[in-house]
Amino acid sequence: MAVLVRDPNPLPQQQYDGMASNAQLIEAIKNAPGFIAHLAVPGPNGITVMEIWESRENADRWLQDVILPAMRQAGIPQETQPDYQDLHNIILPGQ
Repeated sequence: MAVLVRDPNPLPQQQYDGMASNAQLIEAIKNAPGFIAHLAVPGPNGITVMEIWESRENADRWLQDVILPAMRQAGIPQETQPDYQDLHNIILPGQ
């Protein structure tokens, strides 16, 4: 079942933009098994990151294998425990 994954800890925009400008990271997520969409929502405390994955397992693998190491490498001290929400339906172009 598809899931919405939300990091409850907003990132400062400068930190988010630094990660989002990493071309290797962007290509990696586009090709990650189970990846559907990435959203960055601005708010008063920074950027809230949300993603849609085909399964929680796919999302967890991405977080553990790619995102947490990339955050540490970028000097972002934040460890995260994302919120997961099962999705009932997703409508995408071309489906």
